[in-house]
Amino acid sequence: MSCTKWGDLLITKANVDGEPVGTITEESPLAMTYSASFSGRDRFAMYRALASSSRSRRAGSAGVVRDPVVTAPRVLTFKADDNLPGEAPNAAVWRKNKSAADSMNISFPVTSWYAPNGKLWEPNTTVTVISPTIGLKGGFTFLITQVEYNFSASGANATLQLKPPTTYTTGEVIEPWLSE
Repeated sequence: MSCTKWGDLLITKANVDGEPVGTITEESPLAMTYSASFSGRDRFAMYRALASSSRSRRAGSAGVVRDPVVTAPRVLTFKADDNLPGEAPNAAVWRKNKSAADSMNISFPVTSWYAPNGKLWEPNTTVTVISPTIGLKGGFTFLITQVEYNFSASGANATLQLKPPTTYTTGEVIEPWLSE
């Protein structure tokens, strides 16, 4: 969920299958100083969704999913009351993937407002990053979740917020530094 350029509500599906707008490497003139951070406090080994809404046919239905990345015995149990019957497992998967997305932050400044394909950088597009510094020597295609355009006396640049695209699906989260 985000907003249109006019401020209206915009609900979109993550563009996880789109063609990347280009490739950025550390040697590229587009790349600037960038950072990646990870917070393990946002992730749990097991997510348990408890559904007991009036719409549920069975009181106390639950969905459980495990995050194989987290080895500590951390469990998050939460209410999933606004789900349809049988949807508690999907709520657990969604919470696991959202926690994975919230735990990683890749802020990637670039030297131009324009992607390698010549168009403005836009959220909900993908870009391939090759960077041994942040553990991506083989390259990984990220979803651009946010773009901040900057203009100053020193010139125009942009800051891209990147996330692995699978964090916005109900599939398994593919983390770039774990898949190489």
